[in-house]
Amino acid sequence: MTDKIEFFEHPDYTANQSDWHTYQDLYDANHDVLVGDKYLIKHELECINSTDSNKIRAIRQARTRYTNLLEPIISRYTSIFFKEDPELDAATDALFGDDINDVTGTGKHLFSFLKDDVLKHLLLFGRPIVLTDAPPTVAISRADQVERKLTPTFEILHPLAVKDWEVETDGPRRGQFKQIRYEYEVIEPRMSLREQPKVCLYTKVFSFYDGSYKVERYKAKDYNHRAPANVSEWLPVDSYDYAGRPNMPIRSLFEDSWVKDTCQEILGHFNLKSTRDNIQLFQAHQRIYITGISDADQRKAMSEYTIGFLPENSTVQSVEPGDTSSIDRNIDVSLMNVFRVAFNQSRVMSSESKAVEGADTQAEGKEQLISLIVSEIQNLENLANQFIQDYAFYKESKKDFKGKITLAKDIKIEDIDSMISIYSTFRDEINRVPEWRKETLKQIVDVQQLPDSDKIKTAIDASSTLSTSLTTRTSLLESLGQEQVTEPRLKAA
Repeated sequence: MTDKIEFFEHPDYTANQSDWHTYQDLYDANHDVLVGDKYLIKHELECINSTDSNKIRAIRQARTRYTNLLEPIISRYTSIFFKEDPELDAATDALFGDDINDVTGTGKHLFSFLKDDVLKHLLLFGRPIVLTDAPPTVAISRADQVERKLTPTFEILHPLAVKDWEVETDGPRRGQFKQIRYEYEVIEPRMSLREQPKVCLYTKVFSFYDGSYKVERYKAKDYNHRAPANVSEWLPVDSYDYAGRPNMPIRSLFEDSWVKDTCQEILGHFNLKSTRDNIQLFQAHQRIYITGISDADQRKAMSEYTIGFLPENSTVQSVEPGDTSSIDRNIDVSLMNVFRVAFNQSRVMSSESKAVEGADTQAEGKEQLISLIVSEIQNLENLANQFIQDYAFYKESKKDFKGKITLAKDIKIEDIDSMISIYSTFRDEINRVPEWRKETLKQIVDVQQLPDSDKIKTAIDASSTLSTSLTTRTSLLESLGQEQVTEPRLKAA
C-alpha cells in the first residue's frame, strides 16, 4: 500500500494570495466578483440579516458599476517601459530566427510576451514567473529532443497557481529555484461530444539537484472544479528527468507589486461612487404629500403611489432631494489620489487647495519615478536574458549562450504622447477638477518647450473657467446619464 501523497502551500503564498486575488480582480473588472462583500463594503442597513436588508443590498449591487482605473494605469506604465522595441544582438536574433513570432505556442511574438505577460505580472504582482519548456512533456532523452529539433516555448505561471517553492540560499545558483510546484486545470479528452466535459486538477513539481532536472506530474483525487477546495490527496501520473542541465528553466523576480497601494485607492473610489449612486436612487427626488384623500382608488388614480398621503390635519414638511455635492467632491479627490499614488506623485495638491507645487519639487518627484522605472527595466532585462539562456539550451544545447536582449532605458516622463494618453483616457474626470486640469496643461506646456512657456502657465493659473466646448460636452453626457465604464484559462492537456 503506497503512502498518501500530499502537498502544501508556501507561507509566502498563504500570506499574499488574498492581495494577489484583489489585484487580479480589479484588473479583470468582473462585475459579479466586484459587488461581493470583499470589495463592495456593506452599509449598516445591509448588515442586518433580514429580507428587507438583503433586498436593499441586492438593489445596490445591481446598480453599482466599477470604473476600471487599474487596467489603464498598467497600460500607461507598459507604454513607458516599452517606449521603444527591445534590441536583439546578432546571436540572439539568429537564435530565434522566425520563431520569434511565436514564442508561446499560441502565436505571441517575443516582444508581446515581454509586454503583455512578463511586465504585467511584474507590475500587478511583483512576481513574474517564466517557464521555458519544449513539447512533448514526456520522458525523452536530451539527444532525442535535439534530434527532433523541438522548438521551446515560454509560459508565464500565475503566482496564484504557484503554490510552493524553495530557492537556493548559497553558491552560484543563489536565489534561483531549487524546487517549485504549480497547479492547473485540464479539460480531459473525450471520445465524443456526447460525453460531458470533465475538468481535472493537476500539479507539476519541478526540482533541480546536481545538474539533474526532474519534472513530476500528479492528478488531484476527487476534484470538483465548481467548488474548489484544498486537495487532500494526489495520484502520480508520470515523471521525467533531464541530466546535464545548467539550471532549472524557471525564472522569476521576487518584488512588491507596483499597484499595491493604488488598488486600495481604487477600492475607496469604487465604494464612494456606489454610495453616491445609492443616495441618488433613494433621495434624488422631491417628495410631495397630500392630505384629505382617504379613498384608496382615488389615491391610485391620482398618482400610482408616486405621491405620499397623510391623515387630514397632519403637519406637512417639504422633503428635498439629498445633496450629494459633498460626496461628489470626495469622489473627485479619491480619483486624484488614485493617480497620485499610481505615479508616485506624493505632493499632488487637493482640488480644494489654492497652492501650486514648485517646479523643483515637481521635477524631484518625476526624477524619483524615472529612477524607479529605469531600475525595474534593468531587472526585467536581466530576467529576460535568463530565460533566453534557457531557450538557447533547449533549442541548441548551448550552456553558455552569450546573446543579449536590451531594453530602452532613456525614459522621460514628460513625453508629450504619454501625457496626452493619460489626459485623453480620463479627460472628463480631469476637467471636473480645475486644479488637476491646470497642472496637466502646465506639464504639457513644459514638454512642448515653448518660448513663452512661463507666460502661458501664468495664464493657465489665472483662468477660472473650463473650455466652453469641454464643459458643454461634459454637461450633455451627464444629462444623458452616460459614464465611461469598463466591464469586462484552462490549460491544454
